[in-house]
Amino acid sequence: MSKSKETERILKLLEEKKITSEEAKKLLDTLSEEYDKESSDKDNAKWDNYNAPDNIFEKYEGMGEDIKDAIAEKMRGKYSDLGEDIRKSVLAGISNIKNNILESLSSDIDNGINSDCSSAMKREYELVNGANIKIKGVNSCVNIKRGTGDKVILSVSVSPFDYDVIKEILEIEYSKDCLDISVEDSYRAGVTITLFLPDMEYGDIEINTTNGSVNITDVKCTRIMLASSNGQLTVKRCTGSTLKVETSNGQVRTEGNNFDNSVIVKSTNGSLISKTDISKMIHMETTNGSVRLYSSYARSFKAETTNGSLLFDRLHPYQAENEFLIRGETTNGSTTVNINYNFGAVFECSAGKHGSIRLGSNLKAQSVERNMQGRIIYAKGESRYAYKSDIIAAAEIKTDHGQIKMDFV
Repeated sequence: MSKSKETERILKLLEEKKITSEEAKKLLDTLSEEYDKESSDKDNAKWDNYNAPDNIFEKYEGMGEDIKDAIAEKMRGKYSDLGEDIRKSVLAGISNIKNNILESLSSDIDNGINSDCSSAMKREYELVNGANIKIKGVNSCVNIKRGTGDKVILSVSVSPFDYDVIKEILEIEYSKDCLDISVEDSYRAGVTITLFLPDMEYGDIEINTTNGSVNITDVKCTRIMLASSNGQLTVKRCTGSTLKVETSNGQVRTEGNNFDNSVIVKSTNGSLISKTDISKMIHMETTNGSVRLYSSYARSFKAETTNGSLLFDRLHPYQAENEFLIRGETTNGSTTVNINYNFGAVFECSAGKHGSIRLGSNLKAQSVERNMQGRIIYAKGESRYAYKSDIIAAAEIKTDHGQIKMDFV
């Protein structure tokens, strides 16, 4: 590639602000040094025959007199082939620029910038047992997890360009029995709030976000109350009295939690999952999405959806109790109930005229109604070999459009 084309490429990168003026000068120096070694005698003679356009510097106005002078000096040469050695020099110069950028980023990380290039502010707080925690934010992701120290560590991350405004967009009210954090509604860029909590029992943890995920793990408290208009919500291995989750758009997953009174989850659009949770009552409801319950423990399980499937898979009674109730209802979707093989069960199913019911071989139907197509639309019965004293599970399932499948596994 000719020197003129290489020079034009460098100038174009400078014009597009993809490289700095200092970097452009270094690259032009490299081109000039290599070229001077091969054609120093021919340069001045042929430069007299070259008439540069009068407006060659017009598009570079505003870049500074130092840049214009550097460009003028480096262009005083014959436009001829630079050779393979020139190409290697240019590539070496670009490599050096890249290394300098990486070294600069590494320095920034050490000075408070995260590996994802977001800037973080950190603070410490001391809370007492039973303290409440409240977080409210727009476009905010919230993470709460157990820490290792005896103080609460708060980390707030934003874009590096907004680091200076962290204090302006945050409002923090603190006392030893309450930590209240809110993000200014007018701030539309993403914020990540992370709390590391000491291992003790807290009061209420209340989080309200718009357009952001929430993750809570390994926390002991009285109540957890989550509300989100758009984002995935996850609660794992937490203990307390009540868990209440509401979201208008996003998946909700609860796993390995132990809440004495209730686990209640509602969503208008998103799938809901409960796995190995323990509570007296586990109720999940969504307008559009599936509901799945795996190996959880409760007195009462309830799952509802307008458009989606339901799954009750090998559920258990609450603590030392010997019975539990399953309620499922869907307008458009299938329902599957898998009951532990050693449990006795009674059931009542209704599928509607467009649905069907499929009973496992160990379920005995006491009454059955079929529609005109011969499908079972209503069935009531119990496990075939169970005595009345063995009855543990009671299932009440309804669907309008879809199949109900009940079996022992």
